[in-house]
Amino acid sequence: MQKSYSWLINPRTGDYDIANGDPQRDESLQFPAYLRLRVTQGEWLYAPDDTYGSNFRNVRKRTTNVTRILTDVCTQALNPLLEDLRANDIVVESVSSGRNSEELEITIRENNGEVSSFVFEPVGS
Repeated sequence: MQKSYSWLINPRTGDYDIANGDPQRDESLQFPAYLRLRVTQGEWLYAPDDTYGSNFRNVRKRTTNVTRILTDVCTQALNPLLEDLRANDIVVESVSSGRNSEELEITIRENNGEVSSFVFEPVGS
């Protein structure tokens, strides 16, 4: 079976990671996870269905329990990676990055045993 790969995305900048003038290939689930989080649910033309994506834009900054809400939205968006058996485990932790600002630290344990981690800044927060 041929391995699938995508281009490595830097979650902080949203741009491709470049080395020697070329985008870096990535076989991990980091790009599929990043795309699911960055795309607003139901608004991407090429999405396989209307549940693809996340609802971060519906989260209000100053609500109570914003940390729990952000982690729930993230977990819901990434759950299809578990359902289609591409990942064994996904851990989402909220990290305060300043006044009224939250970041999500995401760790994905893939079926092949590899672990991908990245920090994501929710769009709607």
